[in-house]
Amino acid sequence: QTLFMSLVFIELVAMVVFTPIVTAGMVCGEKEANTLGLLFLTRLSAWNIVQDKGLSRIIFMLILCAVTLPFMFAALLLGGVEPAQILAAAGNILSVILLCGGISLLCSTLVKRFGAALALAYSILFIYFVVVPVFSVILLEEILRWRESSKWFVCAVNPFVSTGMSLSPYELRSNPWLL
Repeated sequence: QTLFMSLVFIELVAMVVFTPIVTAGMVCGEKEANTLGLLFLTRLSAWNIVQDKGLSRIIFMLILCAVTLPFMFAALLLGGVEPAQILAAAGNILSVILLCGGISLLCSTLVKRFGAALALAYSILFIYFVVVPVFSVILLEEILRWRESSKWFVCAVNPFVSTGMSLSPYELRSNPWLL
C-alpha cells in the first residue's frame, strides 16, 4: 500500500513538473522560429494545428505514464492494493496530464517566448494546486463553518487530494463516485 501510494504521488508530481515543460513550447516555439505563418499557409485550420501539436505532446506524456503501470500492478500482486485503486490512480494521473497540458497550451498561445509561457503555466498551476485549496478551506471552514463541505470541495478541485482520498480503501468503499 505504501509503495503504491508513494509511486502514484511521485508520478503526480512528475507530471505536474514535466507536462508544462513538454507542452509550453507548442505554439510559442513556432512563434519564436517564425514558422507559425508557414503553418497557416497549409490547409490546416488553427484548431487542427493546436489540436495536433497538443495531442502529440499529451500522447508523449501518456507513454511516460505507461512505463510505471507494471510497477503499479506489481503492488497489486504484492497485496494491499485493489484494482479499483489502480483505476482511480490512473484516472487522476490522466486528469493531471490533461489539466497541465491544457493550461500550458493556453499559456503557449498567449505569449511569444517559451520561458514566459513556462513561467505563466507554473504560476497558474501553483494558484490552482496550492492557493485555491488553501483559501477554500479557510473560507469554507473558518468563515462559513462548513466543515464537511470543504473536504469535498477541495477534493473536487485538487487532484492531489482526490488521489489521496481515492487511494484510501475506506474512502473508496464509502464513496464510489470518486472513481
